[in-house]
Amino acid sequence: MPGDDSIVMRLAQSYELSDDGLLSTVVLQEGSAGHDFRHPRPPLRTWGPFAFEKSWNALVWQFLDNIEIVDDMTLRFHWKQATPIARQLLAGIQIRAPHHIYGEWAQAFWDAGDDEEAMNAIWEDIQEFRPG
Repeated sequence: MPGDDSIVMRLAQSYELSDDGLLSTVVLQEGSAGHDFRHPRPPLRTWGPFAFEKSWNALVWQFLDNIEIVDDMTLRFHWKQATPIARQLLAGIQIRAPHHIYGEWAQAFWDAGDDEEAMNAIWEDIQEFRPG
């Protein structure tokens, strides 16, 4: 993000916030892969970091209720309540783990929902993993 309140979209072709502020729709740029060109569906490459952030109880998840994969290029972010910082929250997510390596764990975090015990078990599994 630049020094002002504007946001440079690197992965998104467009961003739209609903009138009630409860839904953000992001259309990915053609050819954008988030961080991992090996997964055939760009949204799955892109939502993975959000699954990891959920397991860390990141700030975005204090506002974000769910992520819907609409089609191969579109994600909808459902907010618990309207927030003036929705776009900044989405732009602030860092992509830390390639989907082709960590995608199964991202899915497991997603499936675990709010089950803290399940999330802890997933983290233990990740900590034992050594890419090679």
